[in-house]
Amino acid sequence: MLNKKARVFFYLLASYYAVLGCSVFSVEIVYAKTSMTDFTDVALERRYVTLIQELRCPKCQNQSLQDSNSTVSLDLKHQIQRLLEKGKSDEEIKSYLTERYTEYILYRPVLGYHTLLLWVGPLFFVLIAISVLLFVQRLNGSFQMNNKNLSPAQPRPDQVRLREASENFKKE
Repeated sequence: MLNKKARVFFYLLASYYAVLGCSVFSVEIVYAKTSMTDFTDVALERRYVTLIQELRCPKCQNQSLQDSNSTVSLDLKHQIQRLLEKGKSDEEIKSYLTERYTEYILYRPVLGYHTLLLWVGPLFFVLIAISVLLFVQRLNGSFQMNNKNLSPAQPRPDQVRLREASENFKKE
């Protein structure tokens, strides 16, 4: 027979594991309820998955609806499911959500006058970088061409100009 302290310890340990087991099972049930969607059509489920991958969570700054578990994203997932079951197209769903949450919700914003810099900006900066590189290369090439004609005993033109400028400065 176990003494009184051993029995108390055994009951406490058993109750601890019972509470732990219940909490683990309840978390799994809650997670299953929030993450599962039931579709009657496989095509609707595919459209649903592509939509929640293409749309951004308004609360989580850089996560798709698929990756987010916030309450806003869960509500949006259910709303997208309802709209799909009503027969709305993907563009209609995106335009509805864009009206409500602005274009921030789209990972790939539409091409328009207000997003023109977003689409053309990288090309513009690459062209500027190439032109600066060519300009510097041309300057460097012309500088080297000027110095090729000089003998080692002759001073370079920039050194002559620098000497003249310093002499003029001393005279003043």
